[in-house]
Amino acid sequence: MLAISPITASIGSAINFGFADFMGGRAALRIGAPLAVALVQSVATIFVVLVVVIGNYPIPDGRGFVFSLIAGLADGAALILLYRGLAIGRIGVVAPLTGVCAIAVPAIGELLFVTAFGPMIVVGILVAAIAVVLIAHGADGSDAAKPIGTSVVLGLASGVTFGITNLFLGLLEPEHANGGTLIMRAGAVATAFAVVLLQRQTMTWDRKGLAIGGGAGLLDALGMMGLVYSATTGLIGVASAINALYAGVTVLLGVVVLGERLGRIQIGGLILGAVAILLLASGHGGKGVGFEDGIP
Repeated sequence: MLAISPITASIGSAINFGFADFMGGRAALRIGAPLAVALVQSVATIFVVLVVVIGNYPIPDGRGFVFSLIAGLADGAALILLYRGLAIGRIGVVAPLTGVCAIAVPAIGELLFVTAFGPMIVVGILVAAIAVVLIAHGADGSDAAKPIGTSVVLGLASGVTFGITNLFLGLLEPEHANGGTLIMRAGAVATAFAVVLLQRQTMTWDRKGLAIGGGAGLLDALGMMGLVYSATTGLIGVASAINALYAGVTVLLGVVVLGERLGRIQIGGLILGAVAILLLASGHGGKGVGFEDGIP
């Protein structure tokens, strides 16, 4: 069997999430955000079900099941908070706060409960956090009139809940990575459909929008499986830091596909993101983290 390093899996995860986020945004323009989220989550769940069944991967039980379920509920809540923040708040405030907190929460959790980081990894995580802020720079546009307090609260809440998702998925045993992802997806898709029903959105059956959303779901599933693999076989904080750089992929797709222009600060953020990956790869010892590594 081909062995994939945690760093390689993290980079692949970020690329997949970057494409999925871009495609999901395009789908949302055609069929509406709530339906797009529900579609992405549904397709991703179906894909993970097939992977688990065909590969005969074990489903975690006990606390592994609980960790997966908590991760799923947190992921669903995080997505709702993020979409809400981007809709009514300042994008340039919500986006970087979400990214930084999604890095900080699993890193702090791992430091407190699992293992200590070497200096290279600490520096790499900090550089990744700065890169996320710079990549999101300039996204405010005409949002200056929107309330700053609401933007901060929703950005922090979204980032913390995304961080909780990453932390609890990373605490799974490596052999339960795919099975745990399935449970996590079940919780997230239930949350997504609950939002659709509560908002009573009129369904827009645009074929192109549905196709784009379906493709985003497949890439999102691959991204999550890569993230869980890298977090369970390596260091949770490192996996989360590299994964958060997916925003750079989305920004580059905006340049290539939509003809958007990058500012100098954003270019600097992309360069710092590459530096962060090199630092994290250099400092990563490949140590697996699971229950036996410090979780009682």
